[in-house]
Amino acid sequence: MPQQDIKEEFFQISISLFFSIYILHKIIQRIDLCQKQSIPFDFFNWANWILVIFTFVIFAFIYAFRGPAISKAKGFKEVCFPPLLIFIPILVYESIHYISLYPSLLKPLIFLRTDSLLFIFANGVILLGNALNIYSLLHLRKSFSILVQARNVVQSGPYRGIRHPLYLGEFLATIGFMMTAPSIFNLLFTFLFIFLQNIRAKIEEQKLVKTFPEYEDYLKRTNRYFPIKQAFKWGSF
Repeated sequence: MPQQDIKEEFFQISISLFFSIYILHKIIQRIDLCQKQSIPFDFFNWANWILVIFTFVIFAFIYAFRGPAISKAKGFKEVCFPPLLIFIPILVYESIHYISLYPSLLKPLIFLRTDSLLFIFANGVILLGNALNIYSLLHLRKSFSILVQARNVVQSGPYRGIRHPLYLGEFLATIGFMMTAPSIFNLLFTFLFIFLQNIRAKIEEQKLVKTFPEYEDYLKRTNRYFPIKQAFKWGSF
């Protein structure tokens, strides 16, 4: 087996295993929380937890059973850089559970009441982001990848109007979590994630243009994140 294939198989197994471990962690965390304290039913809390679990289940399943890429990942920016971005939103999601470790960085600057409009709005943003993630994955299917690879040009569902609906969903979910616990850490890492993920999107687009000539036309008639191209003359977002 070529060395490149061995590396990709290693990444495929490692990332699928990571997704599976994170799913187990979230389930154990929820059971432990329910046992330690009586938690009143909260629609947004449970809905978002279920959607997060479902999203990572799809991640793990698709990533474990994908076919080979037409154009494989090469170099640091295509192989090593993208997997690092998996951890940034997870750090934001989990930071609220580890405030005691670094309170100066992890403690929220303001604590929102669970019945406040801002808290409800933030949870609605999380719900929208998680729902968009699942909707995008159901259309992306086996074209989903962590490394920068080219398998197919998906133009169905949310991909009809924007090039990266999955990233938009991740942005919304991460921003929503940051709003519910606006610590210095969460603010910095949320904006870092958006900045770096946008760089990743550009790298992926360059890869797809080189692999699929028809992607150039798709690139011209769609925005990266906003569905109405005419509303944004610069067209890069």
